Amino acid sequence: MNLKLLYPIIISTLILRCYNKNNFENNESSEKEKIIKFSDARKAKLVDSWKRIHDCDLDYKNLYNTIKNNNPYDNYLKIENYKWIYFKTYDSTFFERADQLKTLCKIYENKRIVSIAFTDIYTYKDAIHVINFKKPEYTPISSFLLYSLGGDAEDFWEITPEKISSTKFRLTDIDAYYNDIETMDTTFYNYKIVSQIEIDTISGNIKKKRISEERNFFKVEK
Repeated sequence: MNLKLLYPIIISTLILRCYNKNNFENNESSEKEKIIKFSDARKAKLVDSWKRIHDCDLDYKNLYNTIKNNNPYDNYLKIENYKWIYFKTYDSTFFERADQLKTLCKIYENKRIVSIAFTDIYTYKDAIHVINFKKPEYTPISSFLLYSLGGDAEDFWEITPEKISSTKFRLTDIDAYYNDIETMDTTFYNYKIVSQIEIDTISGNIKKKRISEERNFFKVEK
């Protein structure tokens, strides 16, 4: 038989096998999620609610109002009821500390992981905290602050994001103070660090790369 005539058949067979394999893996993942039984009823209810939350459509220039509009002080996840989330974020290099979480929206999801954005409130802290969970057990794997704003009198600190893709962000982290709390005409920076952060879509871990760093400089605002 002419080999040229066989090429389309071979290619079609390979494509069909890949499709069937991917379809099988997706169905297997869905079925696996269905049969997971959580011993913690609160966790089961929370995970079920996450399966219905909307994808994030954040206004990156107005994230402070996004936090306030989520009513972060009402019906938040209490530490004593959700230790499986909070305790993972304490004293770990893979997490930022969580203080008062309330579900906001879904940043990213595939068959292996899901990345959930929460509002996270504490004294001198208004933040959007992204936590990555491994499916189907919904084990916390890593986390980062997508946005954070805090301050005390003339001192302030802030993390502001720029979205590159659904799993990659550029974060600018500053720690600074004003020369005068009333005029705010000059800002003195202790540091300004720009980093790129990316969610690994297979493991759920965080890849972080520092882009630039400046320390001890000032900027005249007016």
